[in-house]
Amino acid sequence: MKSLKSLMHLRTLNERMVLDGGIFLPVLVLGAISGALYINIFDAFGLLHNTYMANFIILAMAGILTSVLRSPILSILLVTEMTGSFQHILSLCIIAITSYLIAELLNNKPIYDSLLGRMLDKNLDQISSNQITLFKTQVTMDSPLISKKIRVLEMPENIMLLSINRHEEDILAKKDTILQIGDVITIMTDEEHLLKAKKFFQTK
Repeated sequence: MKSLKSLMHLRTLNERMVLDGGIFLPVLVLGAISGALYINIFDAFGLLHNTYMANFIILAMAGILTSVLRSPILSILLVTEMTGSFQHILSLCIIAITSYLIAELLNNKPIYDSLLGRMLDKNLDQISSNQITLFKTQVTMDSPLISKKIRVLEMPENIMLLSINRHEEDILAKKDTILQIGDVITIMTDEEHLLKAKKFFQTK
């Protein structure tokens, strides 16, 4: 019951902070269900008593979260915060490290890497079969792109803004990223639309 309340608390926290609960909450629920299923199986065969239900649920949540996100420290901290106790900290560390190593051995990609790959594949499908090319350009003082979010740029078709280098630091180009003076942006397109892309970004 306490774990269920913790899950509901996490959902409320995600909604208030406008975080991506679309990944964390289902993974934690899946972990809780898996832990409960395992302890019931053990109890049915007389191997363990179901009084360890809460322990199995907590450890399973940390294990699955680690394998999905490939971030053991985050998983340990998150589950510890949910339980409000350091009672399981050693067990959480062991489970998280074991889950991380197994996921690596099985070559299971982290969820965010998979999502990025799908996003890139989707955008690449929109680019014609011509040879893909990359070029860089800098946002100058007279550029109309200054202080604009990427989502409002209305870039032509078959053009994709990949990354931004700002003060020698690479930034992932997101829809809400605001372009600033001096930003060096990397654009991907094909040869057919290269001139159109350079004209749009005012590259000589």
